[in-house]
Amino acid sequence: MKGWLSIVILLLLGGCASLNQRQCLEGDWYGLGVIDGKAGESIDRLNVHNRACGQYGVTIDERQYFSGRNEGLQTYCRLENAFTTGLAGLRYGGVCPPELDATFAHYNNAAYAVYRTKMALDNLQAQISERELRLQASRYREDRSLLRRDLDDLEFRYDELRRDLRENQRYLEYLQREAARKTRP
Repeated sequence: MKGWLSIVILLLLGGCASLNQRQCLEGDWYGLGVIDGKAGESIDRLNVHNRACGQYGVTIDERQYFSGRNEGLQTYCRLENAFTTGLAGLRYGGVCPPELDATFAHYNNAAYAVYRTKMALDNLQAQISERELRLQASRYREDRSLLRRDLDDLEFRYDELRRDLRENQRYLEYLQREAARKTRP
């Protein structure tokens, strides 16, 4: 649980649109790089920081930033993090070293598929609940008939998505076991 909280905090910090004046003037470029690296931010993030600090006449020490970012990426690019980020609804941005890139992307995509299917199921469940309420409130036979057919269609799609979710979860579990074997000493 503590690991999840750390990741969420880092992602929130990394997700800020720009730096404020105090952050620019303090200039902890190494620390900023570590935060961005741990959040899996792309190189483009540095341009955002440069624009923000440029407003205050501050230039970022790119050497320190990249040194910190590389350290942060060592944490981000662990294979288990591909699963964690995907299940949290975060897509991989291609920031890991070439020897890990394809595997990390594949693992993240598999985890993201589980996340996306869960979101679709939640959405369908909300639609089903809404139609059920409308059906209970409806007094007209034609409306009730249409709502029942609509409910049948939604429930059919819901069942299909549940099957997809089970399949996606099985595949994800397979990949997680595969990753555990790869990371064992």
